Amino acid sequence: MSFPNSSSPRPSNPGNCRKTTDIGIKSICFGTWRFGKETGGVVETDREDAHDLLDAAWEHGINFIDTANVYGTHHGTSEEYIGDWLDDHDREDFVIALEVYFLFDGWGDPGPSDSGFGRKHIRTQIDGTLDRLGTDYLDLYYIHRWDDDVPIETTLSTLSDLVREGKINHLGAGTMAAWKLTKALWKSDVNGWERFDVTQPLHHAGYYGDVAEYLDVYADQDIAVCPYSPLAEGVPHRQVRAR
Repeated sequence: MSFPNSSSPRPSNPGNCRKTTDIGIKSICFGTWRFGKETGGVVETDREDAHDLLDAAWEHGINFIDTANVYGTHHGTSEEYIGDWLDDHDREDFVIALEVYFLFDGWGDPGPSDSGFGRKHIRTQIDGTLDRLGTDYLDLYYIHRWDDDVPIETTLSTLSDLVREGKINHLGAGTMAAWKLTKALWKSDVNGWERFDVTQPLHHAGYYGDVAEYLDVYADQDIAVCPYSPLAEGVPHRQVRAR
């Protein structure tokens, strides 16, 4: 894969999460965004379909599963589907990645602390996530976005505590400006907190210019890159079918 409009070196494999971690994975991550998602009153991927898809992924050697606490029209549904499926498998065979940030309504009407990266929200959400997945740890925990309302020091110190407690193995960063990622890495270094080992930007053949500076940071800091929506939500497939 090439990265136009920049002369800086790039990671040789921008989808390789093994680059800076001890995680053993295949090159493809199985995303579960549509698990339990309702469109027009119809569930796009129900529990049975979700389990069939997970079976197919595993049969093809994919052991890397990505989800989020807000996936599913009823938040937490995707995690529940995956947790039910994992009951019949060896948890240690799989790498589970999860994002957190957005307003969570899985327990009824959300309150003022039910989003963002304050200490209360992070701790509440990790406990709920682990319960729904039926596991006592996550391999990779992403901050889905940057939270301008909470000091990054609060977020990083809280996440570092969770790593020390064994609830998280590695930290990941989602979409944010390159300077914010750089600031977070610096804060981790000077305070002895856990660093972001993996990043997850939007990146595909039709969208790469806006993340050029972000990718510069990955290359310089030797951070693994796991881009989301590499097929642009199925746009290539839809275009082929339209023809």
